[in-house]
Amino acid sequence: MREGADKDNLTKEDIEIRPFEDVISEIESNYEQQLDSLKQDFDETKTELSDLRTRKILNEERYRRLSMKFGYLFEGQIGAEAVRKLLQDIDLPKIVS
Repeated sequence: MREGADKDNLTKEDIEIRPFEDVISEIESNYEQQLDSLKQDFDETKTELSDLRTRKILNEERYRRLSMKFGYLFEGQIGAEAVRKLLQDIDLPKIVS
């Protein structure tokens, strides 16, 4: 659109007509960029989640980040409550024998 053109009074000269191939190429390029970004996000998320294990000890920063991002997927605890739960889950008779 030419500079200073009034949107209500557009002429043919004011409208940019692009070849169909250019438009398709731009759409495909945007699609590829978005797909690459999604693949990268997926790989990062998969790595973060696959690293979680039962009784895995996390630092506070990582725990908070993961619980904010994936709190619906895992259960975690911090502090003395978490240590108490770990100790309760130890089967001492089995370890001793």
